[in-house]
Amino acid sequence: MIPRRDLAALAAAGVAGWMMGIAAWGDGRAPVLGLAFPLAIAVCRSRWQAFLLCAAYMGATVRFNRDFMNIWFDGQIIPSLGWLGLVIFAATIWSISWTSSKRPTHRSLFCAAGWLAAGFTPAAALIAGHPLVVAGYLMPGWGWTGVVVAAIAAPAAVYGMARLQLEARMEIAIVALAGAVLAGIGPFLERPVPAQVRGVATVDTAWGRLAGADAALSRMAAMGQTQSGAAAQASVFIWPESIIGRYEPSLYPVLDLEVLRQSRQVGRVPVVGLDIPVGPDRLQSAAVAFYPDGSTATAVARQPVPGALWKPWSTEGSFVADWSASNLLDLGQGDRAAFYFCYEELLPSLFLLNELMDKPTMYVALSNTWADASGGADRLQRLHSHGMALLFGRAYLRSVNRPVP
Repeated sequence: MIPRRDLAALAAAGVAGWMMGIAAWGDGRAPVLGLAFPLAIAVCRSRWQAFLLCAAYMGATVRFNRDFMNIWFDGQIIPSLGWLGLVIFAATIWSISWTSSKRPTHRSLFCAAGWLAAGFTPAAALIAGHPLVVAGYLMPGWGWTGVVVAAIAAPAAVYGMARLQLEARMEIAIVALAGAVLAGIGPFLERPVPAQVRGVATVDTAWGRLAGADAALSRMAAMGQTQSGAAAQASVFIWPESIIGRYEPSLYPVLDLEVLRQSRQVGRVPVVGLDIPVGPDRLQSAAVAFYPDGSTATAVARQPVPGALWKPWSTEGSFVADWSASNLLDLGQGDRAAFYFCYEELLPSLFLLNELMDKPTMYVALSNTWADASGGADRLQRLHSHGMALLFGRAYLRSVNRPVP
């Protein structure tokens, strides 16, 4: 039988992790408390404590995902098992950060290993809430220097505590104090998302799930009406992800009549989110820019949401994942924008790839959160992508299609 004292310690770890997740990824705050998460793992007294802390923190971070998955899968069992599987998987990866060793070098290296594994290995495709994405709220414009500081901060703190040979209670108190300070400043660090930057404007819609071809036609008519009344200074108009669904050549005459023709007349560039067929059973999420001279350019998604859209084992319309694909569009006035599609907002490695290879001047997030009735998953994505934009000092825009009110 597990001693009562050990059970209390395990329960305390779970409660602490859940409270951290709720406080970090809640309404009206920047999630800087997440920076203390690796430290909390390191000061756990057992691997089981560390695992329960991680599971509770990750469960709180993605607490809205179960309701989101309810829309995609019938019944309650699959969404519940899917959410639980994500939590267990993420906790397993993050638990790499813990070691029973008391040696300062060992403890700091394990902390760094967990930080890297959770953000920059294939496992990261299923893990949200990485501390790097919130570093931008504390270090706006620091760029790669900020990445380095964020990477070494937690291992360095763990090393320092181990060198001082502090008692367990003192280590926990230090981490709790750091968490309290970060939680206290979080509400003052959240930044609003602009609707227009340097002549590039985004539009948010509340059109819900696309219900077929007729709905796509109605949407294109509504898009034309919206653009005709848009601010004259907007030279680029960006629509949400998959706003007209699967693109077929038969849709082009209507798109041209309702949206493109008037855009050409005033020299405006509409960027339309749609799904491009790339094979008999494969689709690609894309943002297509239609330029006034009749030419087009396409930015595509690199990592659709696993399970719901990215189903490489399926023969029923899986979306393509290709991290080497281009997500860049020229938006004029010297702006070269990197586009991020919905689930991709959660993956810091995709942003770092763009910074390493492309050096864009702007980040544009396109999302289609019609399945997110609570708005929680949408907010989680926004906090991620906005944090990365702040870190690298990039202009940031976001276009979202939400549920029908």
